[in-house]
Parts: sequence; structure tokens; C-alpha cells
Amino acid sequence: MTFRPIGETAEAEDLYGPFLWGDIDLYERFLSLAEQVCAVAPQCVGMSVVLREHGITLTAMASDRPAAAHGDRPIFSEAAHRHGVLSTLSLPVRNLDEPMAGFTLYGGTRDAFHALHGELSGVLGTWAEDALVDDDPALCGLVRSRLAPAILREATDLTIAAALLAEARNLDVGEAELLLREAASRGVIPLSDLLGLIRHVLAA
Repeated sequence: MTFRPIGETAEAEDLYGPFLWGDIDLYERFLSLAEQVCAVAPQCVGMSVVLREHGITLTAMASDRPAAAHGDRPIFSEAAHRHGVLSTLSLPVRNLDEPMAGFTLYGGTRDAFHALHGELSGVLGTWAEDALVDDDPALCGLVRSRLAPAILREATDLTIAAALLAEARNLDVGEAELLLREAASRGVIPLSDLLGLIRHVLAA
């Protein structure tokens, strides 16, 4: 079974990558771990990871996954069934110095991860006792990963707008970023729209 990044994950990497932690490419590391997870749990049909350092979630799904039977697992949402998911296993990273804050594995059968918590934790560098079974029936990790390009786009716009504002007002960049966030929170305009406006005005 081959794991491929979903469209938004691939877009985030193409437009805003590489996502680095020291000399480690976290995107490539994630895809490698997904293949290792599949070798341990052949019924795994997908995996999400939170990149704590970048504030986004990445997801890869099996390209040849079968559709799940609708009647097998009522707890799971219709979206989960469409993705062939009948079980999940969440494995948070306990060490906050790690760049990856947690993994969610998606199973194509109800027992995809049965008796595999320890081995999977070894692969991913997590603690088996922290494992949460079927804790994500609505596939929230997958939903969050759809937002990765927008999150990174806003972060990039904020950096650019803050730099322009700092130069125009003789501020440091941190102060300028705080001012922009406060202005957006006080007003009715979304931060992304405010950043676009500020960048347009200050760059003119």
C-alpha cells in the first residue's frame, strides 16, 4: 500500500516548504514514517501529524485504500466512511522539545491497530500508554490538514506586513506583528484581509 500526501499537504510543501527542524526535513520524515507504520499495521489507510513548530497538520492517505462498509462502525462519521476509515489511533508526543506534537493513524478495519500500540509507538517515538483509541471519529486531524495552506499563507503575509510596518513606523518586527494582531481583534476585518490591505498600502 502506498501513502500519498493529500492535496493540501502537497500544496503546503510546494508553496511554503521545506519544513525543517535542524537538518531534518519534517515532510520527508513524515512520509517515511507513514510507510513504516503501514509495514507494521497493513490495515492502516492514513496518517496525520501535527508539526508543532509550524502550527499545521499534514496528512497522507493510502492511494489504493478500499471503501469502508457503512454499517460496521456507527460511531464514525460519513466523512470517515468515505475515506475508508473504521478506527483511529492517536499517539501524542510527550516530549515538547520534539517538532512533531502528535500522530493520528486511520484504520481501514475495526482492529487495524489491535495489539500494535507498542510497536507503532516505537516507530513514531511516542509512548504506548498515551495511545487513544477511536478518539477522532470525525477525522479532525484530516480536517485540520486541509487548512495548512491557508495557515501558512496568513503567517507569511503577517511576516511581510509586520516587516513593512516596522520599517515605516520605526518599530521592531515583533511589536509590529502584535499591533497587527490587536488591530484585527478590535475590528471586524479578518486578519488575512487586514494583512493584504496593509501590505498593499505600505508597498505602494
